[in-house]
Amino acid sequence: MKKCLKAKHRAPHWCEGFRFTEASLLNLETVEQSMHGHEIVWHLGANTDIPGGNRVTDLDLRNCTIATCNVLEAMRENGVNKILFTSSGAVYCDTESLPLVERFGHRRPSHTTFPAP
Repeated sequence: MKKCLKAKHRAPHWCEGFRFTEASLLNLETVEQSMHGHEIVWHLGANTDIPGGNRVTDLDLRNCTIATCNVLEAMRENGVNKILFTSSGAVYCDTESLPLVERFGHRRPSHTTFPAP
């Protein structure tokens, strides 16, 4: 992605059709307009300030849940049915075992106060 952003005049062939839009995912109209004509969405938007989510109680709701809902709604409106979605290491919680692997099984995230099921 960085190569596509830097190569303004001579972008590699795999950057063809790539367009980066810097905007708020909370603005559904802008998200819908930006997505028009695309076949795939690379969704990277989320709250990266985990401690901030404890101080500002609606931060995760707005920047993760509502923003992702807007991305999905804009995809539906534009007929886009492919998404690349990322997560973070927060899904693994605090662990002494490194490297992290995806077969840890159920873990309780370290930043939540909800009881484990």
